[in-house]
Amino acid sequence: MRRHVTGEYAQAFEELCKSTTKEKLHDELGTSRTLKDKTDVESIKEYITTEGQNLFDLGQVLEALVNITTGKIASQEVQESLGNIPEKGRSAFKTFVNECLGDGHIKGFWEPLGRITFLTFSDMKKGLSNDKDRKTDFRC
Repeated sequence: MRRHVTGEYAQAFEELCKSTTKEKLHDELGTSRTLKDKTDVESIKEYITTEGQNLFDLGQVLEALVNITTGKIASQEVQESLGNIPEKGRSAFKTFVNECLGDGHIKGFWEPLGRITFLTFSDMKKGLSNDKDRKTDFRC
């Protein structure tokens, strides 16, 4: 770009920043938007302190695993499953070495590995039945 064009942009930006008239302000700088942002922040803070585990209160740290989104404590099964991740990983590594790299290897090196499953927080959700044959009668 030429210097005069860059100078014009810089001057227009400076005028926009110093402007006090509402038509030149950006929408995000208006009073209604800033008030909305403040109320959103307050509602998030209120939810964190009342509904969920307050992540900023170090004196209230729980021993159990907590979902930081919902604030729900993990069930015993989920805690055990997630706590066994390092052991299951070591076991899968040993199995891979024995089956794919060992002396009498059973599988080829490029064969797909078996899936390792863990229980997670999503497994704690109650699911709805998936009954596709159920029909709804809308006749009156």
